[in-house]
Amino acid sequence: MSFVNTPPAYPEARGLLKGKTAVITAAAGTGIGFSAAKRAAEEGATLVISDFHERRLGEAADAIEAAVGVRPHTVVCDVTQQADVDRLRDE
Repeated sequence: MSFVNTPPAYPEARGLLKGKTAVITAAAGTGIGFSAAKRAAEEGATLVISDFHERRLGEAADAIEAAVGVRPHTVVCDVTQQADVDRLRDE
C-alpha cells in the first residue's frame, strides 16, 4: 500500500467578504498574518494590512496586489504603541 502525501487543492474564492473591510495587523507581512490577508483579499474584502516592518509590509502589499489585482491599504504599526494603534484605527 502506498500513501501519497499530496496537499489538497487551494480552495476557489467565492466572494465571502465582498463589501466587507478586513484589518489584518501585527505581522501581516509574513506567515499566518500574510496568509490571512491574502485570503481575505481573494474573498473580496477591502483590505488594510499593518506590520512593524515597513519593507516587509510593502512586499506583502506587492504580493497581494499581484495575486488579486487590488493593492491593500498599508499602515506601519507597532501594536505595542498606543499611538500607532490609534493611527491605524483612524486610517
